[in-house]
Amino acid sequence: MKRLIISYVLLLMAMNVFAQNYIDLGLPSGTLWKNKNESGDFYTYAQAEGKFRDNLPAKWQWDELQEKCKWEWTGNGYTITGKNGNSIFLPAAGCRTSAGHLKGIGERGFYWVFTPDGLDGALGVCFNNEELRIIEDERNAGRSVRLVQ
Repeated sequence: MKRLIISYVLLLMAMNVFAQNYIDLGLPSGTLWKNKNESGDFYTYAQAEGKFRDNLPAKWQWDELQEKCKWEWTGNGYTITGKNGNSIFLPAAGCRTSAGHLKGIGERGFYWVFTPDGLDGALGVCFNNEELRIIEDERNAGRSVRLVQ
């Protein structure tokens, strides 16, 4: 009995950690988005792919997020709200250029997109208060990472 109670408590703790880390926005695909960027400095594409490959959002997941959710500019990023009322915040964290310079902090967001083999560059999401685009970018630039499940 004691072992069962301990197992149950550990399961509840794991579910709570999961719930705190990933948000269900009610997307048709069932994709869950992490509620914050990965900590640390900006990642090159090789670093992001090496560390987070299976959880980097694909282009279609970014498209779904853009098409199925409400995006509201807050002055330093977007609050993204799903049809179920849950939301995440994507900060305009800026980026690190391939030359090592920081730019766009508080004004623009740059995030890596899982990129299939065959492209010289890598796909990235770029946004400001007026638009969001998916662009081909230099793989050695530093970008933020937001994960999905």
